Amino acid sequence: MRGKAVAAVIIIAVLASVAAADDLVRFRNGRSVTGRIVSETAGEVTIRLPGGGNLTVPRSLIEEIVRDVGEEAPEAPGEAGEVLRSERFFLWSGDRRLGVRILTKRRLGGGDLQFEEDSVFLKPDGSEDVRVRLVERSGADLTPREVLYRESSAAGAFLLRGQVRGAVLEIALSLPGEKKTVSLSLPEGVKLPLSAREAALLAPDGLAAPLEVPVYDPRDQNFSRHRYTLLGERRADFEGEAVKVRVLERRRGERVSEEVWIDPTGRCLTEEVNGPTVVAVLSSRDRVEAFLSGRPVATTGDEERVRPEFVLPEAGFKVTRPTLSWTFETPPKDSRRVLSMENLRYFAFADFLVVPGVPESGLLPALALDMEKRFAASSEEFRKLGEGTMEIDGVPAARMIAKSRNKGEDLRSLLVAFARDGRTFYVALACPEAEFDRALPEFEAILSGIRFLR
Repeated sequence: MRGKAVAAVIIIAVLASVAAADDLVRFRNGRSVTGRIVSETAGEVTIRLPGGGNLTVPRSLIEEIVRDVGEEAPEAPGEAGEVLRSERFFLWSGDRRLGVRILTKRRLGGGDLQFEEDSVFLKPDGSEDVRVRLVERSGADLTPREVLYRESSAAGAFLLRGQVRGAVLEIALSLPGEKKTVSLSLPEGVKLPLSAREAALLAPDGLAAPLEVPVYDPRDQNFSRHRYTLLGERRADFEGEAVKVRVLERRRGERVSEEVWIDPTGRCLTEEVNGPTVVAVLSSRDRVEAFLSGRPVATTGDEERVRPEFVLPEAGFKVTRPTLSWTFETPPKDSRRVLSMENLRYFAFADFLVVPGVPESGLLPALALDMEKRFAASSEEFRKLGEGTMEIDGVPAARMIAKSRNKGEDLRSLLVAFARDGRTFYVALACPEAEFDRALPEFEAILSGIRFLR
């Protein structure tokens, strides 16, 4: 073992002395080398050196690969500093663990703060697809100083460097075959994305009032307003313990809504990072590094709980949850319900039922009538408020808004029925009447997130 460690140090020292070429490889000990990467596997990388010859390096020694950098190989802004927090996450999309995310917060010598986000996205075969690095240097009050954003893949590298001078952000952009500079006037109170996130996570009053700030996001190369709102507190099971968490909504601009779950120490347990389609789940250094080295890493219950999709092969469909607030529950096997979803924020639920057989004639009208009878028989004071049609993954469906009572409480429901593969599917989404308008967009998102397993 000692011989292997010495050999690794010698290899890194040799690599660090090689002159600049086409690809930049950074190592975990802080050194780097440039050359041309000629082959990669999940476990190792082979680099062709400018002076001739190849060297193969274990991927476990590599911190970062930046492709097609030419002779520049720019370093991140700031200095090493004191690490205040380092968190590692698995990234999930649907039923696939598609990569990792590492967030680091440092205190620099002059009192400034540095935030780093490193994400690696893998292809289904386990090979690297895209690598992203975002580094922000901000004042102790989170005012922006510098930013670096780099995205690299087989298609090339994109690099953005920005520095604040007065009320202006001076940006240098480098794309394959193109370089340019841009100067942008900064709005009052502007922050960089990770700094805005930090302000929300550590708000002294726990974010009792919404926090809204203008943000320059180098990924979009534009300004948008980020609004953080406290949705509530709840207890969550995490790593076998009951943890009290704050649930924040992050709204980026007008379209993207995401949720962040924070424990009392300010640690993020789960976070949506690209709307509800990609979810980051906190994990350990060892598990993340094992995954990056290509070793199998078992899924934990915490990861299963926050995955954005629930797949039901026996029912023939899958469904995407609209936000992390929705939980999945599999009913008993003797029930016609194949899946239930609940949301304590709205006291809402969604039940999915499958019944053998379909109406023989007048499909949608017959479905609507059957649905009305079925739910009226199981509800108190059922009253239809409106009906129409829609599509569920391309299949025509009957849609109905209804009102009912349950144990003295007024409820409002969105009911949907459709037929496929000789079976009738019912989806019943309901919540207290006072919450219906707030919950309706998420109800709609559940319906649009149903996909059949073809």
